[in-house]
Amino acid sequence: MRVLGCMGPDLRPYIAHMGIFAGTRAAHCVARALLPLPPSKGWCGWGRAFLGPARLLSRGVGDELPAAAAGNDGNAADVRRFLAEEAGMGAAGASKAMDGYPPLHNYSVEGKLAPTWRFLVEGAGLGKERAAKAISRRPNVLGFNMQTNLAPTVKFLQEEMGLGREGAAAAITKFPRLLGCSVTNSLVPTVRYLEEELGLGKEGAVKVITRYPQVLGLSVEKNIALTVRYLEEEVGLGIEGTVKVIIGCPQVLGLSVENNLAPKVRYLEEEVGLGRAGAVKVITRCPSVLNFSVEDGIAPKVRFLAEEVGLGRKGAAHAIMQSPTMLHYSIEHKLRPTLRFLLENFPGIIAAMLVGIASYSLAGRLIPRVRLMRRHGHAGRFTASTMATMTTAKFCEKVGVTVEEYDAEVATCKKEQEDKHPIHGAPRVGTGVGEAAWAAGLAGAGAGAGAGAGAGTA
Repeated sequence: MRVLGCMGPDLRPYIAHMGIFAGTRAAHCVARALLPLPPSKGWCGWGRAFLGPARLLSRGVGDELPAAAAGNDGNAADVRRFLAEEAGMGAAGASKAMDGYPPLHNYSVEGKLAPTWRFLVEGAGLGKERAAKAISRRPNVLGFNMQTNLAPTVKFLQEEMGLGREGAAAAITKFPRLLGCSVTNSLVPTVRYLEEELGLGKEGAVKVITRYPQVLGLSVEKNIALTVRYLEEEVGLGIEGTVKVIIGCPQVLGLSVENNLAPKVRYLEEEVGLGRAGAVKVITRCPSVLNFSVEDGIAPKVRFLAEEVGLGRKGAAHAIMQSPTMLHYSIEHKLRPTLRFLLENFPGIIAAMLVGIASYSLAGRLIPRVRLMRRHGHAGRFTASTMATMTTAKFCEKVGVTVEEYDAEVATCKKEQEDKHPIHGAPRVGTGVGEAAWAAGLAGAGAGAGAGAGAGTA
């Protein structure tokens, strides 16, 4: 309060804008920086004390401080009504936005909010629905400066990056904070690094930014370059492998090397038993494995394969190396139901084949093919592997069905799955094949079932 007394009422809107009256931790830092300075320091001393913390709070965010002062003519009720009705956020959405970004209470609807909203909807091409979503995710977007942030950033994305109107709108919707990044100090250096230093070129950089626009908010030196160096040199992917991984899963650029990537690679090498060569193979073929949680994503699949399927540690490692995409699948909704279906219809199947076929769609491939084989008198004719891997044209020719009949059966199975109706021959978790039969089937699969392995019996 001593600061306000010394400097007059004109400072109040700025202090309010920075959240001092909202009681935030950052605001207290500003207050502590301001209050100790004696009046003898004069305007210069006060100015340095004020502007230093202000820059810390606003750097890279793009908030327009003068807008808060200009907005004192409005009131919270007008702002809430505008967000709820004109922006279509509803009462709850408007309250959430205003709570998340208190300076909105002071903004003028006509002088600030309405022009910014129109720009997002029309100029940036988001439309009302996506603009509301962007504001909901990052309400301080409404405080960004039109001339120094919003317009230059949109122009850069649409024209210089070549994302076009729709591509830029999609990127902004995913990562609204992008609108507050400096084109000169943030966007251009990052894009230049991706295109030139990493060697993605314009097309590769656009692909990465489209899939993961958050990359434009990362520091080249503190984030991107460190991750690239780790993958290329320490993991041993080389530059080509690193580029492949980044294009396949650009989210890895936002992960900490020390706290995320390195522990995950060690887990694949040591705990899963892949070794360095195996880990490199899995990461290159399925880059998104680096974005999985070890505890919730990778480890449960490894235990399922090693213990429940009975492959053991080495067998599970081999299965993951051969088909790393299985790490994407849910055990409850994909792996276990698919393996149960295969065991019921191909009881002689061996474990290695069982796991390999599990990557195929249950309702979109396996069930309709087994049904058609039964219907046309070909039950037991093919091994599970042959049945699953044949092209649609080849399968139809061998079984004697038309492509139209095949497509109709696939559509029926998918519809039954979507409607959550039990599908004949496709036991769900906890139903169909009992736990004892499930265990016995896996035991037989693990032991290998002689010359008839993989033959259908239905």
